[in-house]
Amino acid sequence: MPAEPSTQSGHFDGRDSVTAQPQAVWIGIDIGKTHHQAAAIDNTGRQLWSVRVHNDQHSIERLLDKARTTDGSPVIRWAVDLTSPESALLLAVLVAADQTVTYVPGRVVNRMTGAFPGEGKTDAKDAVVIAETARLRRDLTTITTPDDVVAELGLLTAYRADLMGEWVSRINRLRALLLRIFPELERAFDYTTRTGLALLTRYCTPAAIRTAGTDEIGTHLRELGVRRPTIPGMVTKALAAAEAQTVAVQAESTTEQLVIRLAEQLLDLDHEIKALDKQIVERFRSHHQAHI
Repeated sequence: MPAEPSTQSGHFDGRDSVTAQPQAVWIGIDIGKTHHQAAAIDNTGRQLWSVRVHNDQHSIERLLDKARTTDGSPVIRWAVDLTSPESALLLAVLVAADQTVTYVPGRVVNRMTGAFPGEGKTDAKDAVVIAETARLRRDLTTITTPDDVVAELGLLTAYRADLMGEWVSRINRLRALLLRIFPELERAFDYTTRTGLALLTRYCTPAAIRTAGTDEIGTHLRELGVRRPTIPGMVTKALAAAEAQTVAVQAESTTEQLVIRLAEQLLDLDHEIKALDKQIVERFRSHHQAHI
């Protein structure tokens, strides 16, 4: 590895303070899904070792032991290029052991790679570059572990975002299918509500609505929890739409099955989102700073 670059480039402020630190070891870790690549350097930039580490607790703890016994160093500084889920176990082990971990963004690693000679981009080289960058720069962020409530809220809100994406996708698919066989009914109701979806779980073709009639449709809507004052108006609109279309579209039966299935799935998804919202609120209110 090259000796530490001159400060003339203006990139590495504080070079003297870095080299003055006795027996420090800087360990860069290139994060991976199944394994990580770790490399250690000393204060002068000399590479001490490079190892491949499986992404499991035992292997990470062995890496920690190796770092602690490297040249008898009293000072260990860790650096990683990702804080994504792949790094969660590694960071948990290091933080639990009171280790200082610095975050080196991937874009910084890519820029710094060209400053170091050697083979092309590899995990081993990236690990060294991450360590060198952490050693030479003082503008990088130290990773801290949020409290449990904050971590849980992050997971819950990310999951909710996924569910909402699924909700929008299925609503769009349902409307496209319904528009194909029954345009008047597609325009008649708001299918982002449980009320509109309730109708479609059984009645979504002109023939089905005409055959069922007022009483049967009303009973079905009541059983699915639609508000009673809303039901007469819904039934009237549905019957009017059915009377306006007497022609059956090709593949109507298959499309009908798909619409019914999507409507049922959307009702379940709506219930899950509402339950998740309640859980998020409860967890937020349990945080010690929720009142601020």
